[in-house]
This record gives sequence, C-alpha cells and structure tokens, in this order.
Amino acid sequence: MSLTSFLRGLFSSAETRAPPPPAHSEPLRLTCARLDEIPPAEELAARAVTGRHVVLHLAGLPREPVENLLHDLEQRLPDHSVFVSYPAPHGGIDAITVYKVIDRAAVLGDLPLWLLAVREYVALADDLCVRLATAHGLKPAELLANRHRGRCAAVGRLGAWRYHFHGFQCQFLHRDGTVVDVNVCHGDEFGTLDPYFFSRYVRSSPARRDAAALLSDDFHDACRVFTILTRLGRLKTISAPVAGHQGYSLPRLVLAERPQVTSGSPPSDSPPRAGD
Repeated sequence: MSLTSFLRGLFSSAETRAPPPPAHSEPLRLTCARLDEIPPAEELAARAVTGRHVVLHLAGLPREPVENLLHDLEQRLPDHSVFVSYPAPHGGIDAITVYKVIDRAAVLGDLPLWLLAVREYVALADDLCVRLATAHGLKPAELLANRHRGRCAAVGRLGAWRYHFHGFQCQFLHRDGTVVDVNVCHGDEFGTLDPYFFSRYVRSSPARRDAAALLSDDFHDACRVFTILTRLGRLKTISAPVAGHQGYSLPRLVLAERPQVTSGSPPSDSPPRAGD
C-alpha cells in the first residue's frame, strides 16, 4: 500500500469525515472598458450575494480612478469583502472582486459564540501540540524540527486523536470527527489563527454547529470574523518567528488574552460538546 493510500484511509474514514464545506461561489464577470460602465455600489451589492461574487474587469482604465473606486467600495459595502483580484504590472489594478461575507450584525449579535469558538480552537491547538511534544520527550518549540527525525513520527496517535504533519502544520483528528489543524512553525506559539483552519474546526466540532450554521464561506467569512474581533481588541497581530529561519518572522493573529484552561475545562481527549 502506498503512503498516500494509507494516509487517505487513516484520516478519511466515513465515520470521522468532517462535514463538507459550503457550496462554491460562482463569479459574475463584468468587463468595464470605461469608468461610466462600472455599476454603482448599490447594484454591485444586489448582484454579489451568497453563492455568487462579482468580478469587475478593469484592464486599461486609469490607475488613480480605479484605486479610488476600490477605496469607495470598501466604505460603501460594509457587508462585502472588496479586494484586488488581478493586480496589473507596476502596481496597477486589472480586476476588483466584490464578495458577500457574513454581516457585521451577525458577528456582533453572536459575539460570545465567536469568542468561545476561537478560545476553544486556540486552547485545543496549544494543548494538543504541547502534549504531543511531551509524549516524545521534546520541548514544544522543538516539535517542527523533529517531526521527521524519528523522535516524533510524522503520523501517529495521541490518545483519542490521530495526527499527521503536513508542511509546517500538524492536523489532529478526533474520533468524533473534530479537526484541529495547527501551525507548528512558530516555536511554542500554537494559537495562530488561519481562516481555513478555524472554519474546519467550527464545521467539524459537534459543539460548534451553531457557529458553523453562520458560515457561508470558509475563508472570507472567517476573515470578516477575525477583522471584527481585531477591531474590538479581542485579537491582536504578532510577529511570529518561523522555526529554522533565523531572524525571519510572519505576522499572525492570536487571541489578545490567552484562554485559561481550568479544572472544569474538557480534557483534550474529549472535545467540547454543545452546551458545555
């Protein structure tokens, strides 16, 4: 049996497979050869809905008016993500995407729910990585460097969890289907937040189906949640060093206040349940 087949069978059994992601968003492409052909913000908002985003192709238009358009749409479409999807040479813009994201009101109205989900993910990620390192006689910051050197197998078990390293990450899969994917390339900091990893945890955790029901897109919606929590001071950006690269670091989001694991917190072999 090939290693690929082994890993697929190990981590993709029917009873532990995570729920499927939401339906893919289809692009509505609009080519605008002149500035007066660009639809107004209200029309773009009506066209860019869940399951369909608008891509404005603006190649050939003057740089300054297009940059002004980008900033104007960012301000006038608070419930959409507006970003450059096709940068032009020399810093220009060939296309702008307008993508419907989770409403700000939906995030603020369920703020305790989102904070709980983030805290659970960070606490589990940190606890699992520390336990994995300890089980192999390693310091937590040594986990990445030793993942393929015999002291810590690339694939294995940790109690009720299966784990496997992939790139600079380690994925933990609980027998109930909960998936905790962790960046392990920042020394002993395991609480950095990746939108895809966070969404995967929310969708796979039996306790977080309430939050999963609010996500329509695993990247853009999670990014919007992170943006709002950052503006509220609940998340912060850190410069996290990259293991094995002296003096090199990447900005990463983490909780502004680390979650405290109390005696009443569920052990890592028993992920949080709804109502806990």
